[in-house]
Amino acid sequence: MNYTSAGGDLAFIVTDGTGPGGTEKWFRAKDLINSITPDVWFHVVGVYDNDPLDPKVRLYKDGIEVAAIDGPSALQSNTETVTIGASDDNDQNWDGIIDEVRISDTARSADWILASYTNKDD
Repeated sequence: MNYTSAGGDLAFIVTDGTGPGGTEKWFRAKDLINSITPDVWFHVVGVYDNDPLDPKVRLYKDGIEVAAIDGPSALQSNTETVTIGASDDNDQNWDGIIDEVRISDTARSADWILASYTNKDD
């Protein structure tokens, strides 16, 4: 989350590691419309879909897709640490509670994400 005095915005970022000179190229699905309100719970899902014909990076908030961008054809394979709620340089950190984290090796569908949110909404 990028925090501002009015709240903040969410982003889901992946990299393919194939930028100019071997540097990383970032793919950032960022919710530019729906801000995050302090002291309110949200269900947030980031999805990397490596469909060979149309790879996408998607971001969902409370079961609804709020951002989608063209994604890389493959993710970077390395030994870097996965970060959740922090930037890779630990410069930007989540200020709040993260209740449950799941990492799957399959891209979840919009229906699956909505059902997952609905099951936890109460």
